[in-house]
Amino acid sequence: MNEVYSHAKYLSGYGMKWCYDCKSFYYDCFCGYNACMCSQYGSLDVDQHERHPDVSAMTCPNYEQKDGSRWFEEKEN
Repeated sequence: MNEVYSHAKYLSGYGMKWCYDCKSFYYDCFCGYNACMCSQYGSLDVDQHERHPDVSAMTCPNYEQKDGSRWFEEKEN
């Protein structure tokens, strides 16, 4: 398993949240690029500097974890 994913699994045990696991998160594909998007706040990608999917979920009042595997668990398979 990649070191990033093992760290994510460890951090999730201490309450770490990521936008990738939120019901509001989705990818918007444009010209072969998957932009990280939030249905509540819009872009989470390189075109802005306020939000990032690796850290924004920790302070988001609208975070709601989706059902099923977390993003790092999906990468294990």
